[in-house]
Amino acid sequence: MIRSSFWSSLENIAIQVVSFLVFLVLARLLQPDEYGTVAVSMVFVALVSAIASFGIQGAIVQGRELETAQLSSGFWLSLLAGVILYIIIYACAPYLASFCGEPEIEHVLIYLGLIGIVQAAEVVPRALLVRNFRFRYLAFKSILSTLVSGVVGIVMAVEGYGVWALVAQQLSLATVQAVFSWCGAGWIPAFEINWLRLKSLLSVSLYLMGNKLSNTMSRQTDNLLIGTFLGTRELGVYSVGFKLFDTTNSIFLQSLARLGLPTFSRLQHAPDRLASAYQRAWTMGAAFTLPVFILIILTAPDLVPMVFGSQWLDSVTVLQFLMIACCCRALTNFDTPLLIACGRVKLVFNLTLVKAVVNIFGFIVAVKWGVNAVAASFALAALLMLPVWKIAIEKRTPASITFASRQLGSIGFGLVVLSGAALVVEPLFRDISIVMLIASQWFIGLVVYGFVVYMLDRSMQAGLRDLLKMGLNKPSPDEDTGH
Repeated sequence: MIRSSFWSSLENIAIQVVSFLVFLVLARLLQPDEYGTVAVSMVFVALVSAIASFGIQGAIVQGRELETAQLSSGFWLSLLAGVILYIIIYACAPYLASFCGEPEIEHVLIYLGLIGIVQAAEVVPRALLVRNFRFRYLAFKSILSTLVSGVVGIVMAVEGYGVWALVAQQLSLATVQAVFSWCGAGWIPAFEINWLRLKSLLSVSLYLMGNKLSNTMSRQTDNLLIGTFLGTRELGVYSVGFKLFDTTNSIFLQSLARLGLPTFSRLQHAPDRLASAYQRAWTMGAAFTLPVFILIILTAPDLVPMVFGSQWLDSVTVLQFLMIACCCRALTNFDTPLLIACGRVKLVFNLTLVKAVVNIFGFIVAVKWGVNAVAASFALAALLMLPVWKIAIEKRTPASITFASRQLGSIGFGLVVLSGAALVVEPLFRDISIVMLIASQWFIGLVVYGFVVYMLDRSMQAGLRDLLKMGLNKPSPDEDTGH
């Protein structure tokens, strides 16, 4: 898991850096309402992709044994669903554009809807790559596709294509990723649908589809409500804050969480080892990620205008609220993979559905007070769901959360010291440039935090040493490294 995390982290870091740079260039070439138009259209595309996948990728990764008939049946089912859902999107595009009050959404949605078909065709090949720990290849594929799509988007934006530059970027990204997944998987589907084998796959995948669909609805409802009731400009402001949040979340959380399912699934019949793997992953992950999120919250008033320009100052408060949600995610980052590995897919679906309901209700109530209120409701929902996830882990898995009280106490105290140090640095170094001020706050804050946590908790010292050993040592010849 540690060695695979290098490639997984490299993939996410490289993708987010490249996509962020592309986003930065496009943000200076395009208008907020153009970003808002694409953001609203992607709400419907994301829902189509979530339904068409049928949760098959997670079921393939989690399954103990797989047969060719299962893979082929899953592929054809997903592809058929993608085509049918695109036809529905095509037919409903004029009505959706009228509902959102943006006529241009009709044509944008017709083209972006093709992404659902492309992603449906990629589900099984990508699942096979993840199942076999082919994260090095996945990293190469994702980085290259992000570069290609970024070049396409920037060139078209410079040529004056406006919103269609963003459409071309999204379409080229999905297409290149799919092509590389097929080339890397080395798998060809048979022309068959075995309903008996498909049923065994769907017994897990349907719950995972529901889980993904709930997450998608939870994530996209805010965009839909803001774009409909507050306008595409306000959605553009919200999107900038969310882009920074999403970049941070992807680099520091998703790159680790995606390793949880294949790792925990291999230990599902060794409860003690499974519990130990989860407990160490959870506490060490929180120790490394929480200080980054806190520093972003503290430095956001200077960070956002420095990166995007003073015209995006309205995104500062949005980002700060969203980073509170990111802190909560750091504490639940491995909960879903652990529950799925333990066969608790129905419980994951129920919890995700509850989270989606809480989020959507919060968005509906908050949208009339503006984008800051919507972001605050997102953070509040994450805080409310945090204890719910931990109770589920305690009751339904071999892992225990009570063991972590000492580690979490050390981390919490370290974060308090970090915050104090960063706040003290600001008035002392106000006369220097913004770049140097932010760099000083981050450097001093992280050094102080690391020293405090390292001195207070010996288990963190041992964990850090083990991480370094496992990350630097070469694998033994008989070790299953999964490529």
